[in-house]
Amino acid sequence: MKKIILSIILSVVALSSIQAQDIAAERAKGVGAEVTIRGVVINGAELGLIRYVQDRTGGLAVYYGTITPAFSSVKLGDSVTVTGKLKQYNNLLEIDPITTYTVNASGKTLPKPIVVTPADLNKDDHEGKLVVVNNCKFGVTGNFDGGTSGKNYTLTSNGQSVVLRVLPGTNLVGTAIPTGNVNITAVLSQFCASPANGCTTGYQLLPRTTSDIVNSSSGSVNQPVKSSSLKVVPNPANDRISVKLKEGEIIQTITIYDAFGRVILVSNEDVSTVDVSSLINGMYYMNVMTSQSTYNVKINIVK
Repeated sequence: MKKIILSIILSVVALSSIQAQDIAAERAKGVGAEVTIRGVVINGAELGLIRYVQDRTGGLAVYYGTITPAFSSVKLGDSVTVTGKLKQYNNLLEIDPITTYTVNASGKTLPKPIVVTPADLNKDDHEGKLVVVNNCKFGVTGNFDGGTSGKNYTLTSNGQSVVLRVLPGTNLVGTAIPTGNVNITAVLSQFCASPANGCTTGYQLLPRTTSDIVNSSSGSVNQPVKSSSLKVVPNPANDRISVKLKEGEIIQTITIYDAFGRVILVSNEDVSTVDVSSLINGMYYMNVMTSQSTYNVKINIVK
């Protein structure tokens, strides 16, 4: 019995000694290292099975692997602690496989994106983080296409080039490619097949939704905010929700996500009332993009 008790005590001590470290410090340990990080998830299912986790020091990709429950079930704004081994996938540093993970809390404020230029992207300092590139211009017109696994678009910003990749799960697919200058908020990723290690090219912007691409004419990045100027009534709701904004704001897009970060409903019209009668009971996230700002609010459906 004493041996059993001692074994339990040692196990508890061993578990308690596993402390999450700053992401930048864990990244520095290199491929093959066992690491533990804690941060906020900055994307949902729109970018596929991978999730990017960011703290005040850095960002890191986490691949879902075979762990149960699947890590791909975590959603935008979740605070998570993840333990696993570092590997490189086409020069993208990621945790794979995951040993353990815990969702500490949900609905956390996302890190503020870092304003960068294309020249700033060719280094690992910003990989896995939310970044903003201002005054971007697309080289093609038409509609965005995500293909079967994603499609690349080359942008120019102040004479420098950067690649934006649209994935098939984002609601950008099928929408018009902007013809004017835009500011782009995105997760910074990398895909460089050769050389296998140390590649300094292949960095790409991964926008998550239409709200990540906004006109540059406002002179500032249209960041998601919470504001008393946005009211959603009723909340909880049953069949319809009304969005009330300050005078002069024009609604451009309303997107509703479920608790797993999946896009459930999109309206690209200037309408103040949304039909939510098809939604089942539960909590959802509403993103409202207007001519002046972008708002995020939680909504509850109760029938």
